[in-house]
Amino acid sequence: MLIARVTGNIVSTVKHSDYYGQKLLILRAVGLDGELYGDEIVAVDGAETHAGIGELVLVMQEGGSARQVSRIDHPGPVEYSVCAVVDHIETSQGDLYG
Repeated sequence: MLIARVTGNIVSTVKHSDYYGQKLLILRAVGLDGELYGDEIVAVDGAETHAGIGELVLVMQEGGSARQVSRIDHPGPVEYSVCAVVDHIETSQGDLYG
């Protein structure tokens, strides 16, 4: 799993039928210091969180598990799936708010 910030949405009027009704989000990983790192990734909003740009989310990042979180019952690829919107993280390094 990883913590990420939503940086954008993908709108697609034409897509494979396995993905109809699935919201696609652009995310970038966030360290516990709140700083973004790494490349942007595309994730399915598997938990139907309706997360928006700027929100902090918890992401499942393994194919089979991500598909289960997304409740997708097709064999199509799902590498990342948002499973929660994060309100607050408390660590020994300090607090991080969504």
